[in-house]
Amino acid sequence: MALKMKLGSINLHCLQEENQKEKSLRIAKLIKELDLDVCFFQEVAQSKDSPIVVDNIKEDCNLYPIYKELKDNYYFYYEHKKYGFDIYEEGLAICSKYPLLEKDFYYISKSRDTSWLTRIVVRSKIKVNDEEIGLYTVHMGWDFGKEKYFDQVDLLKKGIKDKNFILSGDFNAYYGSKEYNYLLTKGLKSNTDLFNIDANANPTFAFPLDSNNSSSNRHIDYFFTSNNIKVLDYKILLKEENQRVSDHYFIYNEIEWRK
Repeated sequence: MALKMKLGSINLHCLQEENQKEKSLRIAKLIKELDLDVCFFQEVAQSKDSPIVVDNIKEDCNLYPIYKELKDNYYFYYEHKKYGFDIYEEGLAICSKYPLLEKDFYYISKSRDTSWLTRIVVRSKIKVNDEEIGLYTVHMGWDFGKEKYFDQVDLLKKGIKDKNFILSGDFNAYYGSKEYNYLLTKGLKSNTDLFNIDANANPTFAFPLDSNNSSSNRHIDYFFTSNNIKVLDYKILLKEENQRVSDHYFIYNEIEWRK
């Protein structure tokens, strides 16, 4: 029998949103309504001096309201290794209906300090119907000084060890760009392509891209999966002005694992 999963992903915008708690609760409500199996988060941020309330999550973390709403039904893992805007601990997180069997991360940048150049992948693993599935979330950088996008992609792919995996996040690469196409050369299957999404007509980012102002394409958030996947549904949500919770929109996928 094929295994179906519902997935979500969103960049939370590093505590730059007004009415942050309300917006975090809107995300938690959507996760409940969609009955997601797994959700991935980028730009999960908290003040350096805020007190820790649970695990690695602090009191003013933009993930904390989501955690409080979902903690009875979901497992969480949050990791940060850099500072956002020099004042926030900024990182990545995964939440899952299934126990997180592993919790770790690896670097994909040459930088390994707390500067904005430092980039990691947060990784976990779940077991569903006797199938082990690796979960990976990332917020890619771009070419800047010693940091090269292609080098980060090489390390990203090298760190994926699971036969079955889901990789999601903010890739800072608009659809069809040389950066996006390089991801495809690494054997990563883009669910945008598998579901035949018109990326030009479906932005995932609300504003012109800082590093790609020559392009009007703002589709930069993706799901990549291992080979034995069929994408059953693909939606971009929380994108209307009165529904937005971030400078990114919420990406929803329903997939089916094939033996």
